[in-house]
Amino acid sequence: MNSESITLYLNHEKIVSDLCQQITKDINEDGCVIDLKWPTQTAYTDLFQQIFPVIERLEKTNQSKLNFILNRTDISEIQLKQAIKKNKSWNNAQIISDLIIKRELQKVVIRSHFKNI
Repeated sequence: MNSESITLYLNHEKIVSDLCQQITKDINEDGCVIDLKWPTQTAYTDLFQQIFPVIERLEKTNQSKLNFILNRTDISEIQLKQAIKKNKSWNNAQIISDLIIKRELQKVVIRSHFKNI
């Protein structure tokens, strides 16, 4: 999913709402509720700012929970390694947060598409 399509999808209130619910469900971390006020012009950035601290904390304190989240969100080790190679200026928590947003958005968009068929 490229940044153009991400921006396009994040301009739809229903997609953003479903995305917040999906991320909250899959991260499943105590007290972590991802929520955006609509309308938002900075949905990706706002999501990133909410997810990143959770991922950063888990990376330092609970690697098994972080691995569980990666599995639950369907992010493979290969995807993670490729993203790390491509984004040398980002740390692992930033890369994982970005991958979670993109993968969860894919899930929501696919589910929305098939509901409308």
